Amino acid sequence: MKIILALFLLVTPLIASDEALRINNPAQPDNGVEILELQEKWRDGGEDGETLFGIVTKVLMDDSGNTYLLDTQLSEVQVFDSNGEFVHTLSREGEGPGEVRTPIDMLFMPDNGLGLVQSFPGKIIQIDLEGSPLRSFTPGGDDPTVGGFTALTDAHFSGDNLVLGGTKITNGEGSQTRTFFVASYALDGEELCSYEDVPNVYEFTNIEIIEADQYSSIFRHFAVGPDGKVYTAPKRNEYEIHVFNVDGTLDHIITRDFESWTRTADEAEVVNKLMDIQAQRIPMEVKTEVCLTEPDIASLFIDEDGFLWVLTSRAIREVTEGIMQTYDIFNSDGKFIKQVAVKCPGDGLKDGLIRGNADNWILVRGFTDALLSLQSQGTMAEEDEEPEPMEVIGYEVVR
Repeated sequence: MKIILALFLLVTPLIASDEALRINNPAQPDNGVEILELQEKWRDGGEDGETLFGIVTKVLMDDSGNTYLLDTQLSEVQVFDSNGEFVHTLSREGEGPGEVRTPIDMLFMPDNGLGLVQSFPGKIIQIDLEGSPLRSFTPGGDDPTVGGFTALTDAHFSGDNLVLGGTKITNGEGSQTRTFFVASYALDGEELCSYEDVPNVYEFTNIEIIEADQYSSIFRHFAVGPDGKVYTAPKRNEYEIHVFNVDGTLDHIITRDFESWTRTADEAEVVNKLMDIQAQRIPMEVKTEVCLTEPDIASLFIDEDGFLWVLTSRAIREVTEGIMQTYDIFNSDGKFIKQVAVKCPGDGLKDGLIRGNADNWILVRGFTDALLSLQSQGTMAEEDEEPEPMEVIGYEVVR
């Protein structure tokens, strides 16, 4: 009995401490819904545009108003000026200096230049804003004795904190371990501290692809604030955001009341098709398991003033006429202060809307179909239609 009581006394402070860090919010914000109206400024691509896009997955804007569009399929960056005029293309597919293969993200680097995030093998290729190669580094360093491989999905630099996310892959005897991670790195590739580590073991004699176990590897599920704090959404069907200090200590946890979105038959069919594509690439029998619900949090980012913007699975489905999607906005204290409904033409399920800065947004028309086509290369059925040419539309905020 004394042993049980001692264990209880040891564990209780930990539980209380975790609860003390939780900021629980109701389903509705304090200040209602604000409309953010966008108006078209320029467009390119599509049937009539001059630029051919593969699939644009990331948008950056510099202080001069230039827009950088990362094309994952074409392995290049198209640059447009503040008026939407094409300037030049940076990088290209390859393994030479300044070249990249299938970049999944990009960021402005702390020591100047543009960092192109190669997915696999995970690597940051750095170029200047004219396209000249600068340097590159591999997370964990280039030491081959470390073992395993790294696949990257995300990279952010803010508040002097360079944070990468992805999967560390190590092979064992008859198995493979894939550890989904979010960690801080130095510019030489040294890992400084970890924020999230989620291992999954795959036995070669009984391979199972379980959608719920792959949630952590979905890109755009963490962000870094101007103070260097790291925001992660570690739980698939709980509206819960963990906020870490730069050193990896947990600062607070943000929650709000939320009901998960149950997939429609059409939505489930798309996910089943993607799971089948994964299974077809494995030369042995594979079991798959698909979730009945969408992840609660679709994406999140931190704006220049430190406010957290969260896009939920419901916010791109339950929309009123003229509204493309609605964000939950939290202040630095974790309080749910308002929602922002973005008003512009578009379909939240088919198109990608990406914030460039406080005054400019980019709409990637046909994003979902292009992504599905890219993932299913070589496995498309005859009845599957080729997606229409991708179109990019620059919007500015109506003040």
